[in-house]
Amino acid sequence: MDNIGKRYISEIVISYICTGICITVGFYKMFVYKNWNSAVLESKNAYVGGDAYNYIINAGLATAWFVLAGVCAIIGLAFVVARYLNEEELHKEEIVEDSEVDE
Repeated sequence: MDNIGKRYISEIVISYICTGICITVGFYKMFVYKNWNSAVLESKNAYVGGDAYNYIINAGLATAWFVLAGVCAIIGLAFVVARYLNEEELHKEEIVEDSEVDE
């Protein structure tokens, strides 16, 4: 495998790792919520005093993380397609070189 193919594989892996991280953070924003309204106990994913407002804020943040995960997945898919097209182009060049050698 040439350096370009290895580069594509590393970019694909990085894109899908970013996708997994974004999905994990999105689910964390959706399902982890504690609002103790106390200075002693630590609140999680609580931004204002009212529960309903915090749920709305967390829903918006989770949606943003899921959209970002979708963008990372599409970028990863674009790298997969680019790698495939690059391999096809190299394969065509090899066929042309082999046919020239045979003549």
